[in-house]
Amino acid sequence: MVSKFDLADNTWLKTLYQLREKWCPVFRLDTFTVRIKASQRSESMNNVFHRMCTKTMRLTEFVHHYDKQKNGMRSRELEETFRCNQGLPSRAAKKSGLLLHAANVYTRNFFKLFETEVIDSLVVRMRQTGSDGTLQTFELNEEGRKRVHVVQFHFLNFNV
Repeated sequence: MVSKFDLADNTWLKTLYQLREKWCPVFRLDTFTVRIKASQRSESMNNVFHRMCTKTMRLTEFVHHYDKQKNGMRSRELEETFRCNQGLPSRAAKKSGLLLHAANVYTRNFFKLFETEVIDSLVVRMRQTGSDGTLQTFELNEEGRKRVHVVQFHFLNFNV
């Protein structure tokens, strides 16, 4: 496309390409982001501010509402920390080493999300369909669904 549209010397396109690690998730696979994008964080904060203020609100009212919101968020975080320090959350599979480890390292809320993902993964059937040295190919199919996903795993660089 670059040669087709004669864009080899396009300054904007060159700059965009040089900054590709910042805007293209595939170039940031070595960075843990919990799959949350900056725009999602911004939308979340906008939602918080939208709920607590109006167009006609005075600055002092905004500061009061801001402090109230901030204190509520900190209070919920302290409550979660307290609950985490009181012991491990209950687990769906008591003898699962994976869930026990997750319960030890994650907050209760995050552990529940993780546990749900683990349980949901139990209904996925995986079948190896090919092996070519360092490349393994699998077909994944969720019970009750017709769609089959083909996944390739590279042993050399652990890429999926």
